[in-house]
Amino acid sequence: MKLFEFYGHALNSHKRANNEARQGLHKFNIDNLLKRDQYKTINELSGGKGFTHWSSVKGSIRIKSTYTALTRSIETVFKLHNNIIFKWDQLKGYSIVLGDSNLWLSQTTKRHINYLLRLLFINFKYVTINNKPYLLGGNGSIKKPLKLNNTYYLNDLWSYFKNDLNGLYRPFFYGFTAFFVANTKLVLKYYKIGLVIASDYS
Repeated sequence: MKLFEFYGHALNSHKRANNEARQGLHKFNIDNLLKRDQYKTINELSGGKGFTHWSSVKGSIRIKSTYTALTRSIETVFKLHNNIIFKWDQLKGYSIVLGDSNLWLSQTTKRHINYLLRLLFINFKYVTINNKPYLLGGNGSIKKPLKLNNTYYLNDLWSYFKNDLNGLYRPFFYGFTAFFVANTKLVLKYYKIGLVIASDYS
């Protein structure tokens, strides 16, 4: 199984397992997690007093979900070479995790984080510019500087990029609105022509 495919199956496996576990472990047969026909990547189970873990391990990658009985909460961490690069928790969702060293600026780390963003259909790209971390959005039209030793929740980042994109396209929107108001008769004329043409093909 190639790396991109592994991440895709792991995201699905942990999402399904987490959802079922949140409904209550007393209803959930934990041994089912090792059934490859249902959970394609989960290959480790462990636990202790008040904790249960299930993991997907492939080479230097470990994706580990932890259920805490006391709070009935679940967190999933994505590790590369034992360093956390990505995370999910049930309150705030997915996040990019940057540590305190240049390991998080490496080509390998950037590639793994970008795999996860692509699989989650998030139109961001994690890059470095002059050895500084950035997140690109809006097909590269917007750059957000990041800092090491920080966690960035995707929901918060989405709001940031959404606001910036609104600012980017606002002049176009206002210009189009002004044109529409100034040329209402012209627009309505072509709208009626369009209706006639459409009726001919219906």
